[in-house]
Amino acid sequence: MKTLRWENDKILLASAVAGDSLATAELVLMLSNDAIALAWRIMGTMQDAEEVVQESFLKLWKNHQHFHGEAKLKTYFYTIVQRQCFDQLKKNQKQWNQVDIELDTIISEESFEDSNVEEANKMKSAIHILPPKQRIAIVMWAYYDNTADEIATKLEMNKNAVDQLLFRAKANLKKYFESEQNAR
Repeated sequence: MKTLRWENDKILLASAVAGDSLATAELVLMLSNDAIALAWRIMGTMQDAEEVVQESFLKLWKNHQHFHGEAKLKTYFYTIVQRQCFDQLKKNQKQWNQVDIELDTIISEESFEDSNVEEANKMKSAIHILPPKQRIAIVMWAYYDNTADEIATKLEMNKNAVDQLLFRAKANLKKYFESEQNAR
C-alpha cells in the first residue's frame, strides 16, 4: 500500500508527524482498519474501539521518536492500541459487567453451522465475563495467535505472569461452560 515516496515506515511516520498530509492520509489508511478491529475485539463496542484507536494515534504522534523502525509500524502501533485498551479497561471496570457488549467480531456466527449459533453466543458471553487482563491475553492468544512471550512483550509483563493469565482464563472459561452445562 505504501508508495515509493517513503522508503520505510520510519520515514513515512516522520513525514506524517512533520505535517505531510499525503503521508498522514496513507498512514491512517494503513493502520486504522486492523487497529479498530483489534480494539473492537478487546473493548467490545465500536465506539470504544474508535476512541482507543484515536487515542493511540495521538500517542503515536506524540512519541514518534521512540519508533526506530526495527519492527513494522503496524506491529508497533498494535502494541500501542493493546496497551491503550488495557489502560481504558482498567479505568472502566464496570464495562466488564455488561452482558450485552457486542463481541461479534471475536467469534463470527457465520463460521458456525446453524445448530451452533447458540454455542457461538455462549463463547461470546464466556469471554465477556473474564477480568480485563485475562480477556486481553486470551483474545491475543486465541484470535491473533500471539505466543505468551509476544503477549508479555506487548503488555510489558513477565512471561510467567502471562502464562498464569492464560491458565486462569482457560480455567474460567472451562468453569463457565461446565456451569452452563449443569444448569441444563
